[in-house]
This record gives sequence, structure tokens and C-alpha cells, in this order.
Amino acid sequence: MAVDALVLPAAVAYAALRHRLLDVGFVLNRTAVIGITSALLVPVFGVLESLVERYLSEAGHVEGLFAELGIVVVLVSLFRIVHAKVDVWVDAFVFRERHADEVALNDFTRAAAFYTKRAAVVNEALELIKARARVKDAGLYLDAGGAYTAEGTTRAQALPDLDVDDAVAVALRADARPLDVSNFKTSLAGERAYPLTLAGKLQGFLVVGPRVNEEQMPPDIDAAVERVAEAVGKSLESIEKERLRQEIAEARLDAARSRRDAAAAWRAVEMLRGAEGK
Repeated sequence: MAVDALVLPAAVAYAALRHRLLDVGFVLNRTAVIGITSALLVPVFGVLESLVERYLSEAGHVEGLFAELGIVVVLVSLFRIVHAKVDVWVDAFVFRERHADEVALNDFTRAAAFYTKRAAVVNEALELIKARARVKDAGLYLDAGGAYTAEGTTRAQALPDLDVDDAVAVALRADARPLDVSNFKTSLAGERAYPLTLAGKLQGFLVVGPRVNEEQMPPDIDAAVERVAEAVGKSLESIEKERLRQEIAEARLDAARSRRDAAAAWRAVEMLRGAEGK
């Protein structure tokens, strides 16, 4: 029984960490909050109990009961207040780096709209996600007709194209929400995919590998990466529209030049004809 008492908790802990069933930082946060709150309120309870015993020792049963109820009410009120304060302090301490990562990712979602080159916004987004989401690698695929082609990656080697009917691609088009790649039979290398959807059409998707610490993706960071993917999609669409607008403007200028050249040539021909007539 002694061995079982040690082996079973150890096995459960190993499985939770190995398969990333728990967010270790969140567990540490909750443990610290409850522990600190309890450590602060236990002395208060002891003091109140001592005062009640001292000043109500000769009181009746009813008075003692009301005093005990008063202690409970005070402790419950204090628990909510102290718990809220401690929660803020511990959260700021334990998740300080995570909050900084989330802020950096959110800042990029606002800056993405001001990029003017495709390569710049793609490379900056992938490097930022790798650093701030703390993943081993990140890549971006864009729709190229019959397949999704890799637009950029933080890996040393290039990423292969992905067929439009790959299970992950179909799921992203159907649901347009982040998904775990491991749940699908796919040739896509990665752990989590984020869609780049615009006007209901899957423009592409962003895929990330496992986290460096092998933990699951925290919900706040996951949501921030999803927003980055949306911002990159909008930025690429804006850059493409600007490129087409410039091409149309240049084509119009070329057409105007051609018309002017044709008019000048026609005038020259008319002048030659006039000179020959004379």
C-alpha cells in the first residue's frame, strides 16, 4: 500500500506532464493564491475565535451561536476581498512573462495593417509568434489554387505544399477556427493551425509546432496567435489590393502614353502628307 501510494500519484503526474494535460503555470497560480489567502486568513480566524471565547465565555448559547455566525460572515467577506487581491498579485508575478508575450502579439495585430511588403509582414509575424508564443517553429501557407503553398517558415528547410483536400485544409475551410493538427490524418507538419479567413474564404493558415516547454498552449496566448493570423490575412489582402491598384494605374498611364504616341504619330503622318501635296 505504501508503494501504491507513491507510484500512483507519480504516474498520474508523469502522464499529465508528458501529454500536457495541465497548464503548470495555471496550477502554480491557483495553488499560490489559495495558499497565501489561507495563510492570511487563518491568523484572523484565530484572533476572532480567541476574542469570542474571552468576551463571551459567560454568555448564553444563543449569543455564542450568533458570535460564531458573525465570525463566519466576516471570514467569508474577507476571503473574497483577500482572494481577489492575492489573485491579482500572484497573477502579475507568475504570469508576468506570459502577459508581456500577449501584449507583444496584440501590438502586432495593430501594426500589421501598416506593412507594405508581403515578405516583411509574413517574416515578422512568424518570428514574433515563435518568440512570443514560445513554439519551436512556425509557418504560413497561402492558397495557390490547387494547393496551399508555404509563404514563409522559421524552419531551416522549406515546407512542402499542402493539397487543398488535405484533412486539415478541409476542416479549416469548414469551421474557420484554430484546430489541433494531431487530431487529423494529414501530411501537415505542426501541432496547431490557425485560419486566415477573409470574406468567408480560407485565404491560408498559420501552423505552429509544439511549445518549447512541451506544455499545452495557454488560452490567452492561443487567442492572441489567432488574432495575429487574422491580422496577417487582412494585411496580405490589403497589400495585394494596393499592388493591383498600382498595376491598374500604371496600365492606364501606359495606355495614355500609347494614345499620345499614336496621336503624335498620326499628326506626323498628316504633316508628311501635307508636305508631299505641296
